[in-house]
Amino acid sequence: MHLNKRLLKFFFVSNHIKKCSYAISLQGRRKSVRKSSIRAEVINEKSKLVILNYPNNPSGVVLSSQELVELANVIKRHDLYVLTDDVYNRLVYDQDLAPSIASVPDMKERTLVLNGLSKSHSMTGWRIGYLLGPECLIHELYKIHQTDVGCASSISQEAAMTALTVDRENPSEIVPIFRERRDYVLKRLDEIGISYIKPEGTFYVFANIEKFGMTSLDFVKFLIETVDLAVVHGSAFTEFGEGFIRISYAMDLSILKEALDRFQAAVGKLNNQKSLS
Repeated sequence: MHLNKRLLKFFFVSNHIKKCSYAISLQGRRKSVRKSSIRAEVINEKSKLVILNYPNNPSGVVLSSQELVELANVIKRHDLYVLTDDVYNRLVYDQDLAPSIASVPDMKERTLVLNGLSKSHSMTGWRIGYLLGPECLIHELYKIHQTDVGCASSISQEAAMTALTVDRENPSEIVPIFRERRDYVLKRLDEIGISYIKPEGTFYVFANIEKFGMTSLDFVKFLIETVDLAVVHGSAFTEFGEGFIRISYAMDLSILKEALDRFQAAVGKLNNQKSLS
């Protein structure tokens, strides 16, 4: 999740809040989020904000409406605010739109929603997005935004308006393409013997490489040096991602086939090294 550093400073530093994170284990299979999953010790009198990113980058996990309700109950009990990054909310495979915590009763007034057109309309280079939230919060955020950013370029704004009006159904047209790519990548990973978290949204697979006894960064370096293939090491997503790599399938099938062939060759080399040792 990419956030303006000054925006983070507004929420965390100026309020003297200690930043902390807590991972909900999703290894191997998708697990439900329960109230007990949110440990009391990570919430204290200085806690002000919960940051969410669902559908999730890098895992592709989508929280269900019930899971969001349970999470919202904890948030309301501790009188917290929420910043939810919903940028992948239309790139989901089992529903038309991923549920947002902002839709949970009594959560709209304490939720800021980040979204944009980079993913839903493949407009990454246009650098255009938007923030939704209670008027009182938006008013305070604007004080920072107007001096730090000014505004998005006029041509990007015009393009965004076209995307949201003339081409608003673009996500429904590209999701079947991403589903086909996802299913191909998962099939190949099964054949290669690599476990993963099955993505319910986004265009990433978070694959488990712990069995090779390497850090995720070393594994990435090995792929680059041996088969000229680039993936993202899980530790790039904090220490909770260690032992995983993120594979993107935002490519044509022909490119994915070549990439998975190279990946299989690299894994074969590692397996041979392991058997000889």
